[in-house]
Amino acid sequence: MCPPSQVRVGCLETDNTKMRDGMKVFVGKASTDDKLVDMLKAEVVELKKNLKRGAEREREARIEGRKEGGGGDESVLLKSQVSQLMSQNAHQERIINQLRAEAYKMRNPGKGVGVRVARGERGGGKEAEEENDSPNKHSVTLR
Repeated sequence: MCPPSQVRVGCLETDNTKMRDGMKVFVGKASTDDKLVDMLKAEVVELKKNLKRGAEREREARIEGRKEGGGGDESVLLKSQVSQLMSQNAHQERIINQLRAEAYKMRNPGKGVGVRVARGERGGGKEAEEENDSPNKHSVTLR
């Protein structure tokens, strides 16, 4: 049998070897991490440069647009879009009113020939008021 001191020395040497191997792995990973951090820093610097260039190009394009377009303001574009949407909305309202009148005629074939669909003062609501002035005429007012 071995004396206890030799066993203890053997255990300490084994622990020391494991620790050294672990440190080698740790040092290797640290150098790889340092390289990665350096590459990421370089990428951040490059992205910042590209961002500045893009902002400068955008600013120059806006300035050029104003010079060429006589003020190429966003408000002019937005006003144009609002105008187009309003005319499209009015057109769609006319179509909806025509379809409502046709649907009424189909549901009530004997009620009359003339169907008048008028928009109320407030408009845009879902309530409808029906009036029967004569047996041949039906009026629907949207409010």
